[in-house]
Amino acid sequence: MSTASTSPSAIAALVLARSPRVLFLDYDGTLVPFARTPELARPDAELLLLLEELGARPDTDVHVVSGRSRASLEAWLGHLPIGLHAEHGYWQRASQRHAWVTQLVPEQRRWLRLLERVLVCAVEELPGALLERKSSSLAFHFRNADPEEAGAAADRLRAELLPVCARHGLALLDGNHVLEIRPEGVHKGTVVREVLTGSAARAVLAVGDDTTDLDMFAALPDHGVAVVAGDRLRDAQHRLPGPPEVRELLALVAAAPIAGVEAVSFS
Repeated sequence: MSTASTSPSAIAALVLARSPRVLFLDYDGTLVPFARTPELARPDAELLLLLEELGARPDTDVHVVSGRSRASLEAWLGHLPIGLHAEHGYWQRASQRHAWVTQLVPEQRRWLRLLERVLVCAVEELPGALLERKSSSLAFHFRNADPEEAGAAADRLRAELLPVCARHGLALLDGNHVLEIRPEGVHKGTVVREVLTGSAARAVLAVGDDTTDLDMFAALPDHGVAVVAGDRLRDAQHRLPGPPEVRELLALVAAAPIAGVEAVSFS
């Protein structure tokens, strides 16, 4: 049974009780609804303004942690004063002032190229499926395929890919209507640990919607607040119905008074 939803205001109260704070935010399914194809889930003006307001707060450090490619995050969010972490943390830009950094073992890159052939064949055999190529991973999307055929195709791929990935330092990730191959040890939990190392944050919030976000939740400190968007994950600490409520939560944080700054009255 899934956990009952918590109101955005109740979660905001937990986050705002202490400062400074760090926010770790998934993108697809969390900040924006899922789209039929990855390129259709562009951020709207409301979201861009909200992230800009949050990132401008001196008491709040914002990080978008996504499976998206570095190119997509840079194009859509690169102008914002926030940290960006692409491909589940393989590429990282600590802040707007920092360059993107990463590393990939040559052996892993070679096996990614070999397994790409397997995924290309799977896409050709399943109408509606598509292959997303990233610098460090490959993603087989089947959201737009026939559900029964897609389920069978995904099962076949898991059986074929898992042994190969296990032998060659790669991980097979089950996402929301997607199977992704990526280097082992690259996950959202590493982002949380690296950002929090040496941080003075007294409040930490992580919001995500699927299994790729479990590592992020697991890496939170004891005082961290984990929030699931939607109903894909069970037994969540806190749950919000979807992106609209996540934005409502973030808007409450963005609008809160900043400690030591008095409100100005124009009356």
